[in-house]
Amino acid sequence: MSKKPGKKKENKKATPLKAVIRISVFYLILVIIGAALLYFNMFNLRVKTITVLEHGRNEYNILLIKEKSINEEETKLNDEKAKFEKEKAENDKQKQSLDSQKSELDAKNTELDNKEAQINEKTADMQKLVKIYESMEAGQAAKILEAMDKNQVTLILSNMNQAKSSAILAEMDPSTASALLSSMIKQ
Repeated sequence: MSKKPGKKKENKKATPLKAVIRISVFYLILVIIGAALLYFNMFNLRVKTITVLEHGRNEYNILLIKEKSINEEETKLNDEKAKFEKEKAENDKQKQSLDSQKSELDAKNTELDNKEAQINEKTADMQKLVKIYESMEAGQAAKILEAMDKNQVTLILSNMNQAKSSAILAEMDPSTASALLSSMIKQ
């Protein structure tokens, strides 16, 4: 027997077309077997398959409902977040306005405190002057006060004991005393 060398090589070599055909035939057989099992309801496979499919459909419907619910909640949260951000921006704006007003108020309070300190200082100085003039004799005090500024004299006399201020006014020139009394009344 003589062997032909060319044929051996062809037998050993599988062509890609043959491999594809073999795989296709294998899958076709599996599909036919699966279809036969379902059709003839062997091993109760049809009922099991339908049950699995129905269960899957039910789970899918439940998931759709949950997804819709989640989307609605997400929309509500986004709306609330936008509302919150808007209110926060308004609150920040109001806070800035209040901070600005507080700064202005603090500055005015500081200014008032400074003015009050100045007034208290002037009042203390005035009280010292009043005590000095109250301790003098009426004639001496009248001579000194007649030489001073009319507004200062009015303040000094207004803060004096009534008896002492009337005694000093009695010692002054009547026209000067009259002008001072008029100024005192206007205060």
